Amino acid sequence: AYPFTLTASLLDNPAVAQQANGTWVQLAPHFHLELTAGRPEGSTFGLYTVQLHNDSRTEFSLKLAGSDGVGSDEAGSCRFAFDSDEVTVPAGKTQAVQLIVRRAGDDLVPAGRDFPFTITARPTLVPQVSQQIAGQWRQLPPRFDLSLLPHGTPGLRQTQYRVRFTNPEPVDLTVTLQAGDPAGAGQYQFSATQLRLPAGQTTETQLTVQARRPLPGTQAITHHFAVRARLAALPAVAREAPGQWEQRPPSFSIRLRADAERGVNRGLYVIELRNGENDPLTIDLVARDESPVPACTFRLAASQVTIAGGQMRKLQMKVSRHDGTLTAATRIHPFTVIARASDAPQLLRQATEQWAQTPPTFDVRLVAAPQLDRQQGVFQVEVTNTSSIELPIGLTAHDTTRACRYELSATQLLIPAGESQRATLTVRPQQMLLGTQGQTHRFTVDARLTILPEVSQQAQGSWLQIPSAFNLRLAPNTRRSRGSARYQLLAQNESDVPLTLQARATDPAGALRFEFSPPELFIPAGQSRLLRLKTRPVQPLAHNDPPHKHPFQVQAGVTEIPQFTEHLAGEWEELPRRRFLNCGCLVALFILLLIIAIFVVIVLQS
Repeated sequence: AYPFTLTASLLDNPAVAQQANGTWVQLAPHFHLELTAGRPEGSTFGLYTVQLHNDSRTEFSLKLAGSDGVGSDEAGSCRFAFDSDEVTVPAGKTQAVQLIVRRAGDDLVPAGRDFPFTITARPTLVPQVSQQIAGQWRQLPPRFDLSLLPHGTPGLRQTQYRVRFTNPEPVDLTVTLQAGDPAGAGQYQFSATQLRLPAGQTTETQLTVQARRPLPGTQAITHHFAVRARLAALPAVAREAPGQWEQRPPSFSIRLRADAERGVNRGLYVIELRNGENDPLTIDLVARDESPVPACTFRLAASQVTIAGGQMRKLQMKVSRHDGTLTAATRIHPFTVIARASDAPQLLRQATEQWAQTPPTFDVRLVAAPQLDRQQGVFQVEVTNTSSIELPIGLTAHDTTRACRYELSATQLLIPAGESQRATLTVRPQQMLLGTQGQTHRFTVDARLTILPEVSQQAQGSWLQIPSAFNLRLAPNTRRSRGSARYQLLAQNESDVPLTLQARATDPAGALRFEFSPPELFIPAGQSRLLRLKTRPVQPLAHNDPPHKHPFQVQAGVTEIPQFTEHLAGEWEELPRRRFLNCGCLVALFILLLIIAIFVVIVLQS
C-alpha cells in the first residue's frame, strides 16, 4: 500500500489550500498457465503447448522454466526447450509457447517410462511471483517396422528375400539381424548383418537361404523360419518377421536318341539332358545292360555333366561288346541309361534303348581283264567293305567240274572300313582245248570273313577258252622309208565258222596316223585274208633331222568272239626328207650377188 496526500490551493491566493489523504494498493501481476499435450508419448521427445493467460490490466513479461524429478535421484533427467523462454503477454491476452521435452543424454528406453515435470512462469519484474503447472511425458521404446518380401524366382539350392525396414523415428537406428528355423535345415546369410536405418526412411537388405542338408526323399519340404532384428543399442527392442522356403527335388529330364542304333561292333547314341531349374545342375550318368547275360560295355563322353539353368546338354555314348566279338546274325542288346542329380542321388531319371548288333557286310564283284588269250583268263576280284570296321577277307575260287586251275594274287585281304581292294584271279585250263569250238568254264569266287567264317559272299564268273584255230601275222614287222610305210596283216581262219576281223593300231608317242584297208575284214571259214595297214607321221621329219624309229602295236579282235584279242608288234623307221632349193632361195642368192656387184663397181670408180 502506498498512502498519499492531495493538496488543492487557490491560484490567486495560494495560502488558501485544502488537503485530502488517500492510499494506493499496488497488486501483484495476475496470470495463470495452461498446458496442452501435443505429443505426450514418444521415443525421443514430447511435444506440448504452454498457454500464458494475462489476467491483469497491464502488460508484463514472463520467464519460463521447466524441471523434473525435484528432490529425487532422477532430477535433471530431461531437458526442456521452449521456442521462447521469455514471453511478453499483453493485458487481458493469451500467448502460446511450444515446449519440447527430451532426455538429457538423448537416451532411449527399452520399455515405456513416465517422466513427470513442472513448468514455472515468473514475471521478469517481480521474480518472486510465480505460477506453476504440472505435466508428464511418457518415453516409449524406439519403433521400426520389419517385413520380408520374396526376391526373384526360388532356385533349387537357394531362395532369396528382401528384408525391408521402415524407421518412423526422427533419429537413426542401428539393428543387428539374424534368422533361423527350428529344425536347423537352412543356412541364412544376410548381405549385411548390421544395418543402419536412417531417420524417416525405408531401408532394404538381402537374405539368401540355402539348404544345409540334401533332400532326404523325393517329395518337397516346406521349412518355416523367422527373421529377427534387434536394436544394437537396446537388444531388448526387437522385431520379427516370419517366412518360409521350399526344399524341393531338382527338375530335369533325359532323352535317349539313336545316332547309329545298328552296327557291327558298336552302336552310337545321343543322350539329351535338360535342366528345368534356374540354377546349374550336376548330373551323374551310368548305363546298365538289361540282357539276361550282360555282354556290353558303355562308353560315355562324360560320366558327370553340369548343365546351366534352363539349358540342354548333349553327349555321345558308344555301346560295344566287352569281348569285341562279332555276330553272324542280328542280335539285340537292350540297355538303360540312368541319370541322378548330385544334390539328390535318390532322385533318378532313366531312358531305355536297344542296340542291334548286325553281322559284318561286304560285297564281292568279278571284273574281267581287258586282255584275254587262249592259255588263260584274267579277272579282277574286287571286294568292298561296307562295314564300319576293318575286315580280314579270305578268297578262294573253284568250279564244279574242276576243269580249271585258279591262282589268286592274294588269298587274304585286310580291307579298311568303307574301302575296296582287288586281287587278280588267273584261270588256266587243266588241258588245252582241241578242235575249233570254244568252251565256257563257269566258276565261283568265295569271299569269306576270316574271323567269322559263317559270313561269306560269292561272285559267279565264266571264261571262254578259245581253241588254237585263228592266226594273225604282220608282214613285214619293220620298214624303213620316207613319208609313209605300208604293211600287210595276214589273217588265217582255221575254224569252221566265218569270222570278222577288226583291227586298230597305236603307238606310245602318238606320233603316227594309221589307216586300215578295209576297215573291217570278213574271213570265211578255213580261208585267209590280207588287211593292209598304212602309217603316216603326224609331223614329218625335216631334211636335217636324223632317222627316227616308231614302234607301234596292232590290236586285232574278232567280232564273234569279244573275249579274243591278238596283239602284234611292228616298227617303222622314218627317214628325213631330201633337200631342195626353192625359188625363195634363188631370189635371195640373186639379190646378194647384185649387192656384191654394186659394191665392187663403187670401189673401182673411187
